[in-house]
Amino acid sequence: MLTLTWLNFSILSSTFTEQHTIAILCFIKSPFIASLSSISLLNIYLILGSAYLRSMLSAPNWMTYVNYANIYYYSSWTLGFNEFQDNSALDRTPSFSDFNFNAIIPCPVNIIPGRCMFINGTHFLSQRFKEGISASKNQLQEWSLTHYKNFALNFVFILSSYALNTIVYIIPIPASLKSKFRD
Repeated sequence: MLTLTWLNFSILSSTFTEQHTIAILCFIKSPFIASLSSISLLNIYLILGSAYLRSMLSAPNWMTYVNYANIYYYSSWTLGFNEFQDNSALDRTPSFSDFNFNAIIPCPVNIIPGRCMFINGTHFLSQRFKEGISASKNQLQEWSLTHYKNFALNFVFILSSYALNTIVYIIPIPASLKSKFRD
């Protein structure tokens, strides 16, 4: 099975970040302002795309449509699937007390609301992502098309960013822009 490990994710993420910053540097002359712009935009992409800040089930529809064009959504889905799907260490994970954060409340076999937020890792994934994971079936097969689609879209984003930057830097700049940015 194809897996996206943390190391592969960091390589993909840094490659996309590099290409994103190169594209911004094409239009902004100051490297400092370009890097600040790139960092700000990438942080927004990461917050919206990770789906760990807010469940995608309760998210507004516009957030779903924005995430179709967000590499971090697909990376987060793939990493989350690899880490949480059928992970026996996460079955009935205990929660913290509301009043005393040092006290740990065990999660009983029959789920009591407020005691257990997630029954297992698959239940966590079904609460975070809209596509491909059913809490009633409690699993997503390894050969699922959704998993491979999300895995492949990580590479599509990288290759398209390379192609976009190549096109942007090959196209001749109009004389009016050249004169504006000459030192």
